[in-house]
Amino acid sequence: VGAPDLYMALLKMKQGDYTLEKRNMLQLTVWRGEKMTCKAHALNDMVLESADRSRLTRLSLKIDGEPTANAPSDGLIISTATGSTAYSLSAGGPVVHPSLKVSLITPICPHALHARPLVIPMEHPIEITPRPPYETILISADGMTVSHLDWDQRALIEKSPSDAHFVRITPLSYYATWQERMLKNEGQTIL
Repeated sequence: VGAPDLYMALLKMKQGDYTLEKRNMLQLTVWRGEKMTCKAHALNDMVLESADRSRLTRLSLKIDGEPTANAPSDGLIISTATGSTAYSLSAGGPVVHPSLKVSLITPICPHALHARPLVIPMEHPIEITPRPPYETILISADGMTVSHLDWDQRALIEKSPSDAHFVRITPLSYYATWQERMLKNEGQTIL
């Protein structure tokens, strides 16, 4: 809620006049051999990009254990349905209803025509390893750098065992809220 509606929202919460909405989250683990070097969670997205932003990011991906197409790019965004309207959308990814249990894989400025955003079931883990020529890859979770990925490491991104819980005060639909926010950002009005 906005600041002007805060008092009424708190009253509704005190009276139990609200619903809880669960949202899926992502979990990242970084491995060097059999040793875990990092664990992090994100509500919106995990981003992998070269530490030297002027260099291409070269990554190999396996989805649910299956190798998939690899393309050099400026980076890779793995997002939840909730995060589909954040960085992934700006990079050309689809808008996905937050109730769907999916992960989005969105390349950032790919250097190949075949590289397109991909929507997969969230229960399919995504394994990412660097490809030569090796660069240090930074990994961020919801905009905060949490780790790096060296040539001898692998990152595993999968559904987090924890969910985020949103308190819903107003009965506004997702579609109305989304349209209101998107048009507001563009300075337009809803018809």
